[in-house]
Amino acid sequence: MRTLIIALVAYGIGMFPFYGWWMGRRINGKAIMHTGPLQDVVLWVVLEMTKGALAVLIGWAMGGWFGASVAALLVVMGRLFPVVPAFRSGGGTAVAAGALFVLSPMLIAMGILVYLVSLLLTRYMGISTILTVVAVMILSVVISAQLYVIIVAVCVGSLILYHQTTRRFGGWKNPFRFR
Repeated sequence: MRTLIIALVAYGIGMFPFYGWWMGRRINGKAIMHTGPLQDVVLWVVLEMTKGALAVLIGWAMGGWFGASVAALLVVMGRLFPVVPAFRSGGGTAVAAGALFVLSPMLIAMGILVYLVSLLLTRYMGISTILTVVAVMILSVVISAQLYVIIVAVCVGSLILYHQTTRRFGGWKNPFRFR
């Protein structure tokens, strides 16, 4: 019963568009990374990471490592596949980063470094995201001492890769411009 509560709470947190409700507008599939000012982008990333971290902390408090792992998976699933179509937006990468930050901060620090380097080299956020997800999945096997972290990183990474590749059938977005 406790696991079911953790799963429902985490899915609900992942599904809810906090940024749109807090700012008084919804993104609705628009890429805030390309259209919004830098402070909005930073706020969006922080709120998305907070969603992931909050869900994992609740799962950890209620069920230890297993509860945290279930919460990490379900918060990302809630973000990628919400039951309410109006809440659909985003790739779930920031939510996954927040969830994995609670489980393994060093892994996410290395993932952020990989993302920034690949963004500087390629200038495409989609390619940088895919490279980062693959790198985090590999790094989780190399540097993580907890089996739960490896399982979560591989499962969440697979979900994000699936979601990213299905979104890419429409083509790549414009290159990222450093302002």
